[in-house]
Amino acid sequence: QHPLQVHVVDGPVGEPLVGGPVEGVEEGGLADLRLPHQGDGVARRQHLAQFPPDAAAAEEAGAVLVAVHARYARDARKETADWEVIGRVKDAVKRVPVVGNGDVFSFADARRVRLLTNCDRVMIGRWATGRPWIFEHLRGKEPAGDIRLPSFYERITVLVEHYRLMLGFLPELRAVHRMRKHIGWYTRGMPGAASLRAKLMTMVDPEEVIDRLLIFREQQEREPVSVAASRCVADPAGR
Repeated sequence: QHPLQVHVVDGPVGEPLVGGPVEGVEEGGLADLRLPHQGDGVARRQHLAQFPPDAAAAEEAGAVLVAVHARYARDARKETADWEVIGRVKDAVKRVPVVGNGDVFSFADARRVRLLTNCDRVMIGRWATGRPWIFEHLRGKEPAGDIRLPSFYERITVLVEHYRLMLGFLPELRAVHRMRKHIGWYTRGMPGAASLRAKLMTMVDPEEVIDRLLIFREQQEREPVSVAASRCVADPAGR
């Protein structure tokens, strides 16, 4: 059994490739290198050391992209990602693009990981929770000065659209439960949001939840917010 969780993401999402990337990645596949859920420091170093040869083997087997998640999944809030291993993976492959992931919480982080590792793309996770609009500002150069963020009114509009999409993607009750955390992320910092969340967290009728969100939206500012790009950061704790 291969010690890493190596996934191919053009098949069933999250399906482990028993035997490693050479046997599991097919022509045109996407190799997703990640650590097991947890382990001590020695195991972490041993697992990370295996990433570059795994990436090279995946490329040889026909992978067209390699994504690198350089930390234990369960340690996301207490361990820093090892960006150095992303650079080693990039050095190990010859042709395929490498996507780096981990601890990207600001525009400066996105730029820094590109510079330090020479990776071709950056994958963003917790920074985007409740902030899907940040991708608009990640094209091209790092934004300077002030950037326009959606108004609170616009954010609720995006949240409702997200909610409806989730209802079309998952069974109804699972979608309702899954969206509770997203409601918290989208509404952070809004006046009256705490009492709204307290009510929505117990509701199971999605249309009732959406109706409450639309009523709440009408109480919010419609003017967009301008902030310095340097302040557009995520709380690493995910709040």
